[in-house]
Amino acid sequence: MAQSLSLILDLQHYKRKFYINQLLKGVLISVAILLSVYISYNTLEYIGRFSSMVRAFFFFSFLIALGTVGVVWILTPITKLLHLNNPLTDEQAARQVGKYFPHIDDKLLNTLQLHHSAEQNSLIRASIQQRTKELGVVKFTDAIQYSENRRYLRFVLIPILFLGFVYMIAPNLFSELFTKSSGRIIRYNESFAEPAPFSFTIENKKMQAFKNEDFTLNLKLAGRAIPTEVFLVTAGRRYKMSKNETGQFSYDFPKIQKGVDFRFEAAGFYSKDYDIKLLERPSLATFHASLNYPAYLGKPAEKWNNIGNLVVPEGTQIKWDFQTNKADKVSLIFNENKDTVALKPASTDNFSYQSQIRASQNYQVRLENTHSYNKEPIQYYINVIPDLYPKISMQDYRDTAVYNYISVGGSISDDYGLSSLKMFYRVVRKDKVANFQSINVPMEGDQSIQNYYYQLSLGELNLEPGDYVEYYTQVWDNDGVNGAKSTKSVSSQFRIPTASDMQKEIDASVQSTEKQIDKTMKKAQELQ
Repeated sequence: MAQSLSLILDLQHYKRKFYINQLLKGVLISVAILLSVYISYNTLEYIGRFSSMVRAFFFFSFLIALGTVGVVWILTPITKLLHLNNPLTDEQAARQVGKYFPHIDDKLLNTLQLHHSAEQNSLIRASIQQRTKELGVVKFTDAIQYSENRRYLRFVLIPILFLGFVYMIAPNLFSELFTKSSGRIIRYNESFAEPAPFSFTIENKKMQAFKNEDFTLNLKLAGRAIPTEVFLVTAGRRYKMSKNETGQFSYDFPKIQKGVDFRFEAAGFYSKDYDIKLLERPSLATFHASLNYPAYLGKPAEKWNNIGNLVVPEGTQIKWDFQTNKADKVSLIFNENKDTVALKPASTDNFSYQSQIRASQNYQVRLENTHSYNKEPIQYYINVIPDLYPKISMQDYRDTAVYNYISVGGSISDDYGLSSLKMFYRVVRKDKVANFQSINVPMEGDQSIQNYYYQLSLGELNLEPGDYVEYYTQVWDNDGVNGAKSTKSVSSQFRIPTASDMQKEIDASVQSTEKQIDKTMKKAQELQ
């Protein structure tokens, strides 16, 4: 049995060498076929400069050839060598060995067939051992000769030597014949112009245009002979370009609405294909401003649509909502402090911002996306009406007979309303000066303009001759943003006369009376 197992092991070595030989043969044939197709297609394209359809045939037929030879000549032997795809059976291998060694003929095959029934008959086992000894002197792997593949090697060397010869003799031709031709075949869906005696150079830094804006395409020609006319070819139509100076041409696309594929034509030569990509600037579709006025004004909230110039009281809370097109970012730039505020998106293409406005200022809305900012500046002005100081006037009426009271009165006013009105007074004596005391003066807080009146009794102040009272009035408004602001009236004084003051006043009164009597007597005499 050991000898029969040795026979089977020799057959396994034969099958392994058989598939390795098949793989070697397949590699040589595949390389020869692919190089021949490659050289043929590139040479034809170099001579004919075919259309996209023919180049597409070259490209896909080469891929089919690559896949076919790869599967048939390379992948199939590998899978059989790895026992993945129905390798040779022992009987098939035995027939191949028998054909190669005529003196063996069918002995090896018969021995294998007897081996399958060896357990059933002892005579058959003895016959197997006898035949195995006879076959053991033959090395089955000798039936496979790697050297037989030399005949395929010449089919590989011929195209390789041809490529090397062209590269050594004419490098430029090699580049044109294989590098550039291969590139045109691979990019079969592109159009390639025949080399012209001049070059087409687009001077625009970016081939990008913004929707609904004019776009000027600038072209420069350079070479041995410069044509006098150049045409722009797009969508099957030719448009003559404007000649600016020698070799300089331009074409204006007015209010471009979509991307443009085009090429140039001059003196029968064509450029390669170009395209203008269409971009969109961000734009402001609509917006509104919600105004919440300070509570002390008692003014209901308002909403203004598409109005950016605003007139508002100081401290108004403004909320902007912007609906945009193609905007990734929206910013507000306030001139008051040069701050740029980035708005947070409330939803897709919607941005909002809220702020309390304290001073008049310009502000700018700036829109931004990946490609650009808004083309035209969006600027507005907020006119803030400040809460003014209140106004007050005062007149006084003094009791100069018995010195019992002081009366004050006048008018008070404010732009939005008043909150308080007081009279301040203090007694100034020879030995000390008292602090000001305040008295609330009645008023109507909801009236912005009104009159007031108050009488201060002097009896409780215990005034002595020579003392005097200093007094004034002060009013406060109802400013709920900055706090109540106040305004004072002018200050007045009322002095209690001394005995000498009263005597001087009496003497002056007597002299005035005497003078008046003298005038009256003189007039009576003149009348007499």
